[in-house]
Amino acid sequence: MLLMGGWPAGAARAASPAFPTKPVTIIVPAPPGGTADISMRIIAHKLSENLAQSVVVDNRPGAGGVIASQAVAQAAPDGYTVLMNYTSQAINPALYKKMPYDSVKDFLPVILLGRTPLVLVVHPSVPAKTMSEFIAYAKANPGKLNYGSAAIGGASHLGGELLNEMAGIDIVHIPYKGGAAAAADLLSGQIQMGLDSLLPLQPHLKAGKIRALGVTSAKRTAMVPDLPAIAETLPNFEATAWFGIMAPAGTSRELVARWNAELVKVLHNPEIKDKLTKQGFEVAANSPEEYSAFLRAETDKWAKVVKKAGIKPQ
Repeated sequence: MLLMGGWPAGAARAASPAFPTKPVTIIVPAPPGGTADISMRIIAHKLSENLAQSVVVDNRPGAGGVIASQAVAQAAPDGYTVLMNYTSQAINPALYKKMPYDSVKDFLPVILLGRTPLVLVVHPSVPAKTMSEFIAYAKANPGKLNYGSAAIGGASHLGGELLNEMAGIDIVHIPYKGGAAAAADLLSGQIQMGLDSLLPLQPHLKAGKIRALGVTSAKRTAMVPDLPAIAETLPNFEATAWFGIMAPAGTSRELVARWNAELVKVLHNPEIKDKLTKQGFEVAANSPEEYSAFLRAETDKWAKVVKKAGIKPQ
């Protein structure tokens, strides 16, 4: 059996008996300050303590994660450079005609760190108070409502397209250069709907500047237990942002297992888990095999959404 790319399960190669003996680097495909970056730094700090080595978080944003992924695909498979990948890893193969790496063959899944549910919010000018009312309103106004996202091909963008598909509605996507610009236009009423993680939305929700209608996770989240899951209205709807770790193809089975074990230890630390929860991060901490299966399912899912939405490969 092959994992997402690389060594066969059951194969063994000799790993360094003393790992790590120097600083390790986690390349993050996001700028400093966002959920992905903050969460990774929380994890990296504790990981550094446990390994007694520096763990460097190297931010390489841009091109939907392609820049960061390429850097790791070209890195030595010695365990010292890994990738924090996210939802775009499963979306990009359908979105880009050409990429400077093979998203399956050039990486080995290590662990799904966790998920961040998105929250569907609307401007107060939209009269709907529930998802059912919103869907009915959108059906009565086809093509007249807009939603924004931080970029083409992200979880917010494709989550909106999945909503269009499953609800039989037509809300027009408006791509922005970053989540802050999309949020600004939502607050001003230039766009009527948005999908984003809870943390940056909370101040505006408390101020009544926007209204939350549902979370995109399969079930309600402990962060906002009173907010229904969209799946309660649209069964099987799910469009979370998620984060994982991948290593370059050719990394030994032993090193992948070591990374997995160390990250599971960190993620199960009560203090770290509490800090991540406050960032809107729901810990997963699965095995490399489970993460591999998850990646295949996500890649298939989003390829179908891209095709049905008519999103042209870039």
